[in-house]
Amino acid sequence: MKEFFARDIDLIKYNELLENIRKDECVVFTGAGLSRPLGYRDWEDGILNGTKDNQSLTQLARFRKGLNKDKKLPEIVDECKKKLKEEYYSFLENEFGRKGKDKHHINLFYLWKANFQHYLTTNFDATLYDCREECSDEIFTYPNEFEIHKKRALYHLHGRAYLQDDNDTSPLKYYLEELVYGAEAYTKAYDENGNGLIENFIKDIIKMYSILFVGFSTNDEKFLDMFKKMNIRWEQAIDILNRNPKREKVKKRRHYILLNYPYKKIISNVYEDENENIYDEDIKKFKEKETELKKINIDIIAYKNEENSHINLEKILEDIKIKAPWKIIKTYEHGLKSFDSSSAENNEVIK
Repeated sequence: MKEFFARDIDLIKYNELLENIRKDECVVFTGAGLSRPLGYRDWEDGILNGTKDNQSLTQLARFRKGLNKDKKLPEIVDECKKKLKEEYYSFLENEFGRKGKDKHHINLFYLWKANFQHYLTTNFDATLYDCREECSDEIFTYPNEFEIHKKRALYHLHGRAYLQDDNDTSPLKYYLEELVYGAEAYTKAYDENGNGLIENFIKDIIKMYSILFVGFSTNDEKFLDMFKKMNIRWEQAIDILNRNPKREKVKKRRHYILLNYPYKKIISNVYEDENENIYDEDIKKFKEKETELKKINIDIIAYKNEENSHINLEKILEDIKIKAPWKIIKTYEHGLKSFDSSSAENNEVIK
């Protein structure tokens, strides 16, 4: 596996991660990077570039952004929602709704085959749900309560833009209205006077598990600020608990994020030294990001990213599936159910 990683420290961290997964002590947190190969865009690209069916909304978003380049996208989303409400909901369904049940990206398939205890996502789309294993039907969606009781449940922390199945008790518009997308929704979800659902859930998760972030943007300031606050509080609590010599020591958990290491882009219309300067600047930004993430107990595991292909990410997730596979027998409501995690039907898998 050494050939897939950028540095020796990345292989060391990877082996730590594998051990946590094998010991039933890890959950996975997926971001937009795992949905893009199936035709989903991140929320900023979606509203600013839109589709042919939502041109009025896109024009309004671009106009608002043009008037004030410092205005953040969640604020623009709220303005679009107020001005063009019905088109706004149509846009959400077109952009983030289900694009086909039988097309799964291979990376999501590998994640379900590995021994992760839960699956968390801030994505609105159905890609993770639709390629789940047959035993993993438990799904929790914001703004409903998140419960940690059954193994291998799926948690949509920012809501979802699809119906679970024909028996879903709520209409699609209910879920679209509750998405954590605009500024008001972010305030409700993350501010101190908000509902506290995501914060309380993450607090419970980091007490019990390490988290592996995959395809996750480190630009979501609201989430990272909340995550930092929860880590500080939990570490303070651990320090107090571990002062008691009669108690078993409480473990401080590290978290991990798989990120591509900067690669040297060769831009044909610039001089060689300028290419070198661009690469040096990318390395500097990467190291700054690594320093900031370490402060909140997240270690980067950097993989080589030749030509921006991310093929090494696929190889790493496949290796996790092989070396830390989902344990075959699990306990469910109707008793034990056996499942061979190495021979499930793959449906149509997209590489």
